[in-house]
Amino acid sequence: MIEKPLVFISSTSDRQADRSAIADALSPTFVPYLFEQDRARGVPPRQRCAEMIDSCDSFIGILGTEYGSSYEEPDEQQPGRSITEWEFDTASQRDGLEMMMFVSSEINNTKVDARQQSFLDRVQSFHSGKWCKFFSSPRELVDLVNKSLKQWLVEYVVQIKSRTADLSRKRMRLALVLCLVVISLVLGAVIGHFAFDLFYREAVLTICGVAAGAIVAIYLLVLNDV
Repeated sequence: MIEKPLVFISSTSDRQADRSAIADALSPTFVPYLFEQDRARGVPPRQRCAEMIDSCDSFIGILGTEYGSSYEEPDEQQPGRSITEWEFDTASQRDGLEMMMFVSSEINNTKVDARQQSFLDRVQSFHSGKWCKFFSSPRELVDLVNKSLKQWLVEYVVQIKSRTADLSRKRMRLALVLCLVVISLVLGAVIGHFAFDLFYREAVLTICGVAAGAIVAIYLLVLNDV
């Protein structure tokens, strides 16, 4: 059974309607994860979110003008990050995780929280940020997310097939080398028997039988993995 890609959807609480609309649109091709739809658990929310970000296949971030609530106690030197920014930072630490960020166009004509503006500047940085897509309505957001994820899924499948083909070729080469080694041992035993009388005939036949079985086993293992 093929497992569906797990998609972690992140946003501030004021965009819960957007999150739900995206989750509905992604099913059944993907498995969307919304924190508010998770069951009650005996672990801290921070730990659960970290676990899901660590196991997801793709991360969707939705950003607007609101910064959201802080998960850390702020102090004078270091204001607490919002949960959304913490989720972004946690996802960014994962190698190879596909991150897709979607920003509301309302940031261009509505007052933006200063902390959120700093976060947006970091996310949209040309040198170290993400390639963001902008949306002006919930429907456009759903279409953009759906389109981006399906394009990513196609690219992901192509990459998997390419890696599988490369691995199969490497296994075939390894099998060929092992078979040549076995054949060389058999030839050495045969030559040793006939030219130098080093082995008994029964020993040579036993070596040939074991070698034939080893060659068959090697190729069966390789073919089962192709």
